[in-house]
Amino acid sequence: MNKVNKIIKSIRHQLARHPLMMAVLILIIAGGTYWFFSQKPKNGIRTALVTKQNLTETISASGEIKAENQAELVFTAPGKVAWLGVKEGDMVKRGQSLASMDKFLLNVAYQQAAANLRKFEASLDNIHDQVKNHDTDEDFATKDKRTNAETNKDFYYEAVRAAEYNLKNSTLISPISGTVTTVSGISPGENLTATSLGSNVIKVVDFNTLVFEASVDEVDFRKITLGQKVDVLLDAFSDKKISGEVIYISREGKKTITGGTVIPVKIKLTSDQEKLAVGLGGEAEFVVNQKDNVLTVPREFIKNDGRNNYVTIRQDNNSFIEVPVQVGLTTITDSEIIGDIKEGQEVILQNYGKK
Repeated sequence: MNKVNKIIKSIRHQLARHPLMMAVLILIIAGGTYWFFSQKPKNGIRTALVTKQNLTETISASGEIKAENQAELVFTAPGKVAWLGVKEGDMVKRGQSLASMDKFLLNVAYQQAAANLRKFEASLDNIHDQVKNHDTDEDFATKDKRTNAETNKDFYYEAVRAAEYNLKNSTLISPISGTVTTVSGISPGENLTATSLGSNVIKVVDFNTLVFEASVDEVDFRKITLGQKVDVLLDAFSDKKISGEVIYISREGKKTITGGTVIPVKIKLTSDQEKLAVGLGGEAEFVVNQKDNVLTVPREFIKNDGRNNYVTIRQDNNSFIEVPVQVGLTTITDSEIIGDIKEGQEVILQNYGKK
């Protein structure tokens, strides 16, 4: 039964990630259903045994591995790369210098801006002296001259600030401790242009802050709680579950391409983080309820006569009897039953496959 659950959840995960597969799957199901029912026994009876097992009710949601703490560093001004001190895979500390631009032209730009600022500050002071005590009789020509001097001073004040900013950011300094995962378009002697600055990047990731971010369907949102236990099954490690717990539930939904709504939920991974990578996809199973060593039957064997639930039991003399039951925990395939029933008894699904 666990294998069935695993197959069902795997199909749900793939459909969530590849919605265009839905149309093909519908055709396959339609054809398979026709064949399946055409193969049913003529007496229309299906049987199963009452079994004892552990039942776990879960919610499944697809998602991927992300890092809570990461940084993408880019230069803010064009120029020539003078020095690169790291490569992909290097461990770096917070505050460590990673790369630097040639500062000659940046220094020149700063000195020019500072010189022009001093020049226009002096010019503005001179004009202010000329118009002193003429607040009430300032003509338009004098006002134009004063305003022009004031705007020139303001312009070069901002130019100095921009030059200082570019000079300060001419060295890329890591704001976090972590691993260099990307060095793109940055090498000593390379000239970086204004149009390429966004793609010339060094990325640092703190792999100690990995989380699995799952997209939970809105109908299951109310069943998710902080601290809830979760099993994560990644596509890359499909034979191994990774333990985790819910640490954040978003209060803002996101629309899917199929028109539905999902809620981002972050899961802290509590085991096996050393082999994980950012971007790995998979599925999270949120444990909603769990019961051990309970009597169960396949859920479709439980019927209702309008008042009570019941199952049909085959007795020793090969006759059938309807036994009232209470339904407990229910999963995708099985339901817990409580009543005058024993493990190993044979339950019957009558008129199965008949029209």
